[in-house]
Amino acid sequence: MNPVIPLLRAARFLLGWSQAEAGVEIGIKAKTIQLIEGGKYKLLPREAWILKAHYQQAGVEFTEAGGGHGAGIRWRKPGTVLEDETLDHFGSRIIRASRGLANLSQRELAKAAGVDPSFIARLEKNRYDAVNERALSSLIKGLQAKNVEMTSETTAFGAGVRWIKDISIEAQVDTEDTDTKNGR
Repeated sequence: MNPVIPLLRAARFLLGWSQAEAGVEIGIKAKTIQLIEGGKYKLLPREAWILKAHYQQAGVEFTEAGGGHGAGIRWRKPGTVLEDETLDHFGSRIIRASRGLANLSQRELAKAAGVDPSFIARLEKNRYDAVNERALSSLIKGLQAKNVEMTSETTAFGAGVRWIKDISIEAQVDTEDTDTKNGR
C-alpha cells in the first residue's frame, strides 16, 4: 500500500472530518476518499499532493521520517482548540488520528490495548470527567504494538502521531527480500 494513504487518513481523523465532510471540503466525492483510504484507488502523486495541501490548509502538518522515527502528522500550531471551544487535553483527536494511522476501528484498538471500547469512544468525543491512567497507559502500549506513537505538543508545534519505525524502509526491505527469493 502507498505509505502516504495512512497519513492522509490520520490527517482527516485529526481534523475530525468524516469522509463526506472531507469530500465537501476538498471538492471530491466521499466515495473517492473511501476508495483512497482503503487502498482501492490508484493514488497519483499529484492527487496526494492536492489532498495533503487541503489538510495542511486546515491546520495539519505532515512530518517526514527521520531521527529514528517514521513519518507522521501533527497540528501545525500548539494549543489547538476543538469545536466546543476546549483544548484537546487528553488527545481525543490525537487518539483518533492514531487509530487512523494504524487503520483500526475503536473496537480493534480496544482489543489490541485490552481496554473497553467505550473508554476510547469517550476519549475521542472529549467526554470524560477523569481519565483512568492505567487504561490510558494500556491504550498507548496497544498503539505502540501497532507501530504508532503519539507525540507531545511543544511550544512550536502541536501534538501529533507518527510511525515508530519508518514503514517505507520496511516496505523497501520486504520488496528486496522478495526479489532476492525470486532470483532477481
